[in-house]
Amino acid sequence: PGEELRELETLEQLAAQGQNQYTLGTLERLSEAAFAQKRYATAAEADKRLSECAPTERERGAALERYVRALLAAGDREAILAAGDVVESRKEATPEALRRLRFARASILRERGQEKEALALYEQLRQEVRTAEGAEAMYRVIESKFRAGDDKTTEKMIFDFADMPSPDNYWLARAYLLLGDLYLKQGDNFQARATYQSVADGYSPADDGIVAEARSRIAKMNQP
Repeated sequence: PGEELRELETLEQLAAQGQNQYTLGTLERLSEAAFAQKRYATAAEADKRLSECAPTERERGAALERYVRALLAAGDREAILAAGDVVESRKEATPEALRRLRFARASILRERGQEKEALALYEQLRQEVRTAEGAEAMYRVIESKFRAGDDKTTEKMIFDFADMPSPDNYWLARAYLLLGDLYLKQGDNFQARATYQSVADGYSPADDGIVAEARSRIAKMNQP
């Protein structure tokens, strides 16, 4: 650990000397060493610089991916939000870098109650429903339509979601629970119960809360 720390300090000193013929190699080693030692903010800064000075578009795009990875690992919410403008403005930004950063920013904004700003990002992300981020984004947009009382759009989007190839059954199951809630709100108890039951019977795994939520809704309907 002592040697690794000294190496990291040396690399940081070399990187701080300004641009020269060794800068590229120094930044690459600094990025790798800092991330390995969980010095994520240092790794992010090295990758940000690499994304600006690497000679090819592919290398700059890869550096931006690592930049986002390090930012998310560091968990500095203000830095994650601020990075949005940086990454979005770069033509080299890869779909993965954009997707991961947009999702992280949307999650932070939603937790802060900035629903409008979060939804704008979820709207972009839901186009990539094949990804885990896109699947959750689809659900978040559906949820917003439900809360706004737009029953027709809510129902259509849930059925559209069901027809899409998505790797994430969790968010589709949550959407079906929402569909049951929609039917219940409309007074269609038969359809609501059938929808909840289909989730309780057909969803797996059985221990992540989805089946329990479905059964809880059915039990509530059974109460006098």
